[in-house]
Amino acid sequence: MARRYILACHSCEHPVVVEITQAGQTIACPECQISITLGTLREIRALPEHEDSQAREKHSARSGKGMSATNRLVFVIGTIMLVLGLLWGGYTALKSSRLMLTKPPVQLSKATQQQINDLSPAKMLEAWENVSIDGADQWREHPFLKIQRIARENRVYSWIGFSIAGLGLLAIVAAFILKL
Repeated sequence: MARRYILACHSCEHPVVVEITQAGQTIACPECQISITLGTLREIRALPEHEDSQAREKHSARSGKGMSATNRLVFVIGTIMLVLGLLWGGYTALKSSRLMLTKPPVQLSKATQQQINDLSPAKMLEAWENVSIDGADQWREHPFLKIQRIARENRVYSWIGFSIAGLGLLAIVAAFILKL
């Protein structure tokens, strides 16, 4: 819609609202019905603007050309959450998948099992005493089980990271949709 301006009637001083598209035309005053010949486009633009025209222009500038400060803040925070969440989730998921590629421990062959079973009780006690001296009789988490536990923890961390990224994406969408 064209901008509107206010022109005072020459006869009764009643304000007449005109548009720039009416430049050079003759119109009637709504109050006294006298004919008013409008000037050139430049002369009409020199008149004071109509309030509706100013309000419409401010509204279109605010709604169409940018975000409020709150929306920008939500957008920036959402973008940071999205990037950091994707980085963290991707890193921990990759770490977890690499850990899961580790081979399980080697099982004893039947021959080795048979050799252990054929040992006399005295030889078994002697072997156990050697193990106790080395400190191997203390409970330790098996390396393969430790790797599996760490991989499970990393999967949880990756889901947390991807959830943060999802919340960031939601904040970005909210910054564009909601007028905060």
